[in-house]
Amino acid sequence: MALQLSSEQADGQTGNYWRIFNLEYCIDGATNIVVYLYKDSTARAADKSHMSRHKYSFSAPDFSVADLEANYLLAYAYTKLKAHDDFTGATDV
Repeated sequence: MALQLSSEQADGQTGNYWRIFNLEYCIDGATNIVVYLYKDSTARAADKSHMSRHKYSFSAPDFSVADLEANYLLAYAYTKLKAHDDFTGATDV
């Protein structure tokens, strides 16, 4: 699960493969996600270093333990990212 969206970084490099690196769901409903940008999916698959790191926070609905075990939170996090202005036009990959 990842997002594809081309993004030029401050140093002029362009990447297009966004993957959640860390996802933290707090009891109070706050959710923090750290997303890494890679040059492309091939670079990610080859364990190349990420190009940049971005952190986002949002409120999430209550999830049951079964929801968390079924990775619903991960899917929800990607849905929230796609709704963020930074990810307008992103597609699931």
